[in-house]
Amino acid sequence: MKSLAIYVTVVPSPGGPAALQGGDFFTACRHQADLLAADDDFEVEILRSDNPQDKEKAASGTYDFIIHVDSRLQLADKAFSIMLENSAFVNDKAIMVASVAGPDGKVVYGGRSKNGKLIQPDPVIPVPCRIYDEMFYLVPRQAPSQHPQRLSLVMAPGILATCGEDAMPLPEKVPFWRKISLLRRIVDFLNE
Repeated sequence: MKSLAIYVTVVPSPGGPAALQGGDFFTACRHQADLLAADDDFEVEILRSDNPQDKEKAASGTYDFIIHVDSRLQLADKAFSIMLENSAFVNDKAIMVASVAGPDGKVVYGGRSKNGKLIQPDPVIPVPCRIYDEMFYLVPRQAPSQHPQRLSLVMAPGILATCGEDAMPLPEKVPFWRKISLLRRIVDFLNE
């Protein structure tokens, strides 16, 4: 049996504390986790970024896979299954990135070219990318000698989630740490 952690970045939204946000999201997460446990022989645990013990578990390296997902997203049916199936397609040797569409249906998060331009997902096959947004992605467990920064990056086919206006990548809403993270990845890539 393979182990999977679904690590949810809980983002506070207007109108209440983070712990009370995303009720529908967590219901959808649990439903998809239950399907994986029943159909694909996975042991699934949902972890939250607003719980210090969950952060430690996610960083422990004990899971075969970790799916990182933002709590402001609306997941497509079987989004987690699609991520895992496509990871298996590339022999679990790549970070699998999901594309996320905004309210207008256009891709706003996902895989990007080396110059930062969003890449449109193929509807059927995984597509390589050079950098990615950290809204929804899967990381397979690696041997101790390997580093996640050295893994290939591949976009899963199709659009696997949508986001509302509260999660749109507007300049005033992009957290500073996301900008730094993206810049670090670009610098690491250019130094290879």
